[in-house]
Amino acid sequence: AGKIFRQYCLDVAVMILNLQTVINGEKVVIGGGISAQEILIEEIRRQFGEILQDNPILGQQVIPPEIVAAKNDTNLYG
Repeated sequence: AGKIFRQYCLDVAVMILNLQTVINGEKVVIGGGISAQEILIEEIRRQFGEILQDNPILGQQVIPPEIVAAKNDTNLYG
């Protein structure tokens, strides 16, 4: 299960990277019930950092966004 979880977080980190290269946002908010688990947000942050570390060109050009969990019922509002 740990391997599947890490791969899922890597996939999300890659999606965030793809968005970040286009829109250069300041913050990415992860919603839904799963975002209540702090381990998810921590692992996505870690994976995102690793991607930038493993590729020096990306690391120099991409400004990492703040990755946070949605608060309250914000996912219900869209």
